Amino acid sequence: MYMNSRAQVVADQLISTFGVHCQKIIVAGSLRRGAERVKDVEIVALPKYYLDLFGEESDQDELSDAVRTEMAEGRLRWRHIESKSNGAHASKVTNQRRYMAVQDTKTGIPVDLFIVRPPANYFWQLMIRTGPAEYSKWLVNQPKMFGWTCENGAVWRPTVDSMGDLDGTLTPVEFTSEKHVCETLGIAYLKPRDRK
Repeated sequence: MYMNSRAQVVADQLISTFGVHCQKIIVAGSLRRGAERVKDVEIVALPKYYLDLFGEESDQDELSDAVRTEMAEGRLRWRHIESKSNGAHASKVTNQRRYMAVQDTKTGIPVDLFIVRPPANYFWQLMIRTGPAEYSKWLVNQPKMFGWTCENGAVWRPTVDSMGDLDGTLTPVEFTSEKHVCETLGIAYLKPRDRK
């Protein structure tokens, strides 16, 4: 476990370094909730994308390149994640397009970088990643009360056609803030430090 103040320094440095490569970026997890001690730094980021020859967003984002630069320069390194599988420990392979498990080389503090890519919603991911775990588990069950689903980092609702009938497809809910998530789901908004 690491003192909040020590982890906050690492978080601030990463936000400063990566911020220019993101549309939005913020600290999440126990650090955002103001815990006295934290086991890691969690960051939720909505990256900027490079433009192709036609001025359209490409699949390649600036943030992934910035992380690789920090690694090449020795400030970050990949981190192995141990997961229990049939009672044995195994190294967990992560999807580096949406999640990067790295470590600050100077302090040794683990960093979980959650990269929000379409169709995922930034504010939905921020609420889930801020936690704590029990709150997040409860939160992902709330859309089900409306017959909606959660997948690919987003909340999906059945699409209604111009006649008011369900057309058999799903549409992602476009949340514009954490308060909007709560208003849409009919739940009380809690500041991160009050989430239990």
